Amino acid sequence: MLGFQGIFFSSGFNVIEAKDILNAEMEALGPKVSRIYQDLRKRRPAITTFSQKSVWDCFGSMDGFVNDLHFTFGINEDSHDIALTVPHSAKRAWSRLKAIFSDQGNEEELFLILKDLRKKVPCLFLQFHQRHFIYMKKGITDGYMEFDIDTLGNLSEEKTQKQKSFLCGCQP
Repeated sequence: MLGFQGIFFSSGFNVIEAKDILNAEMEALGPKVSRIYQDLRKRRPAITTFSQKSVWDCFGSMDGFVNDLHFTFGINEDSHDIALTVPHSAKRAWSRLKAIFSDQGNEEELFLILKDLRKKVPCLFLQFHQRHFIYMKKGITDGYMEFDIDTLGNLSEEKTQKQKSFLCGCQP
């Protein structure tokens, strides 16, 4: 959406500079996000950092960040992360996602979007990160899987069908 070309910190990662960059990014994305995803308008009252190594903010629903899907944007020392966050208590969202990914056409469209996005950035990784938070402060990782989008190969190949089936947990 922004034509992102990376973030350069002249003197190494700086959390205050990262907050400024992230705030500018969120302000630029705000009108586009609200136009495309009418339910995702709310941002956190302040850009959050739990350490001096990363900052994050998100677009969520007015129902709150623990009750429905939200997009999380983070800047850290190693990468810029954009995540679709699905809280464990978002039962309706989990049902919607299951229905969306049960449709092979939707799944294929997602992989085509990812391949197109990959042409526009130096590298693209897809992560599945399951975690929970203690007192909404300390994140605990329960499970984690990451792969380089370049490993998907040609979508028309049988091999890719097996990779996609593995990712969604269903049999080819």
